[in-house]
Amino acid sequence: MLRLLTAEEIGLHYLMLTAGTLVALFDFGFAPQFGRNVSYVFSGAQEIKKEGVQIIKSQSVINYRLLSNMIQTARLFYRFLALIVLLVMLVFGTLYMYQVTDGFVKVENTLIIWIIFLN
Repeated sequence: MLRLLTAEEIGLHYLMLTAGTLVALFDFGFAPQFGRNVSYVFSGAQEIKKEGVQIIKSQSVINYRLLSNMIQTARLFYRFLALIVLLVMLVFGTLYMYQVTDGFVKVENTLIIWIIFLN
């Protein structure tokens, strides 16, 4: 890769890798929390408590309504998060890329590459 690309193209590649890594930070650790709560439901929990856990005395049936609510909540949360991250990347990311690439001219088709990357 280093022989085939120019220094500007490699720099653009690393900038987009960094941007992708920063997007992962927006998760704020919610994925493990959702996973933990879904595991509780599969273990037989009938409710999710704000603090602590429900003690399961015997093998209980899975509360599918609670499981469905958990999945719907996670979907809604990640849709909202994706929208926020997209807006942040569209505005601030595009401004930063514009500044770093001297108006998208250092690398051919930089703007198109950036737009595809945002999708």
